[in-house]
Amino acid sequence: MKTIALVLTLVGLAAPKLASASTGGTFNIPVGGVISGGTRSTGGALVNYSSIGGYGTVMTGGAYTMTPGIVPSVAGAKLNLDEAHAYPTPYMPSRGHTKITFTDLPVLVSIQVFTLSGRLVKTLMKNDSTDSLIWSPVNNNQGSPIASGVYLFTLSQPGFKKRQGKLMVIR
Repeated sequence: MKTIALVLTLVGLAAPKLASASTGGTFNIPVGGVISGGTRSTGGALVNYSSIGGYGTVMTGGAYTMTPGIVPSVAGAKLNLDEAHAYPTPYMPSRGHTKITFTDLPVLVSIQVFTLSGRLVKTLMKNDSTDSLIWSPVNNNQGSPIASGVYLFTLSQPGFKKRQGKLMVIR
């Protein structure tokens, strides 16, 4: 088996453009937020060992391509509401459910939950870079737990078509 040691030396630290190729010069990797408390690391080396042959065998030629970009620790917001949905359904507090999650959402979205007769039960707003919104506690706009039944929800994103869905609550 051959072992390859890939060493990329970090010099300085500038955020690379997404989906651009690095050729020659300095390769920069942004580090921040979750990894180092919001500060940026500079210098040092990134080492990647892969075992494909006998140890100590020198291998040359070929190419190594890495597309720089951001690796989020949570799923990023979607561009539209095409895949948005809510879970769990049915929502059953008797089985330990404590929240309803709306997921696959864009950055800015308004969620309105209605009874089957059309009465507004809850309005929720999301304006962040994650892909989900958690409704907890599952209360109405007056602060009371919602009753058992089937509910309709409407997801609205400015400038796009609305999306609708259903929720079921079993107390």
